[in-house]
Amino acid sequence: MKKTSTKIEKLLIVGKKGMIVVPLSKILYFKKCKHKTQVIISKKESYEITESLKKLEDILPSYFFRCHNSLLDNLHYIKEFQNSTNNCIILENNMFINISRHRKQEFEEKLKEMMYCVE
Repeated sequence: MKKTSTKIEKLLIVGKKGMIVVPLSKILYFKKCKHKTQVIISKKESYEITESLKKLEDILPSYFFRCHNSLLDNLHYIKEFQNSTNNCIILENNMFINISRHRKQEFEEKLKEMMYCVE
């Protein structure tokens, strides 16, 4: 997984009505929907862009993690990880996100890398 050395802190979303600046720290996740990508800020605020998840994955900071083929999650918003039954992340807004089986180990390693782990 290639990450850019340039430190990106904000996303500039260009639309028909103008441009919107969104700090990456406010983005919960990116979700692929047909030929577009949704930028999810909250349950009530989202934007649609044409950038692919693959391109975003390459340019965004490493705290964005590809949970499965159609979702790129901001790990700063994880509240809980349930790995015993369904490999599910629970975000701070109580939204559930599944992690694909083949990405589970990488996800766990990424979390341990980002956070101090206690048992």
